[in-house]
Amino acid sequence: MTSLKRLACLGLEFQTDYRVAVFHVGPCNVEAYNWLIRWPSEFKIQFTCIFGASGSGKTHLSHIWAQRYTCIWITPEMMLCPAQDIASMGDYFILDNADHVRNETWLFHFFNILQGAEYKFLLLTAEKPPSRWSIVLPDLKSRLNLCQTLGLYLPDDATCLAVFNKIIRNKGVVLKTRYVHYILSRIDRSYASIFMWARICENLLKSDQEISFSVVNQLLASSAH
Repeated sequence: MTSLKRLACLGLEFQTDYRVAVFHVGPCNVEAYNWLIRWPSEFKIQFTCIFGASGSGKTHLSHIWAQRYTCIWITPEMMLCPAQDIASMGDYFILDNADHVRNETWLFHFFNILQGAEYKFLLLTAEKPPSRWSIVLPDLKSRLNLCQTLGLYLPDDATCLAVFNKIIRNKGVVLKTRYVHYILSRIDRSYASIFMWARICENLLKSDQEISFSVVNQLLASSAH
């Protein structure tokens, strides 16, 4: 059998579906989802931060929000330009992985410009809440306190199933339900584990390896070492 590590690392291209219709709403994400569906039309707060582990749905929620507005996605390259120039490009902005931004001064100035404009809005995503970021600039810390901060937490059973099925469906793979339930009942309830096992199953099926309970048990045993 192909090694577990190789199966988990094989990279196959796929098209991710970011429609609102395929986002699974559960106890772990309902608060963030409901906020973004209604913000900023019902809430005039200018800044929102969504935080959660990799794979928890931050990017999907960002795209759902972006589909409702004409959003500017801020890239590291854009941060080499004056903050005023970027702010003048639109009214709705998204900054992914904001907790890894190196140019704190730029982000501080960008916050100030948007706050002064009043009707401009910024969505941040991160793995941790702003209070846990390694921020050096005190003034930026104070600006981050202006954010409505919402978390995406460990998935419940229904969300585990929905996320697993969404991953393999995006990759054009069909796996029998009994195997999906069997795997999910025996792995860690984390997004990282779900993604790893979805990739393993995808690569098994695309290499014409038949999946059976015996095969799954061998892989589970291998992952325990």
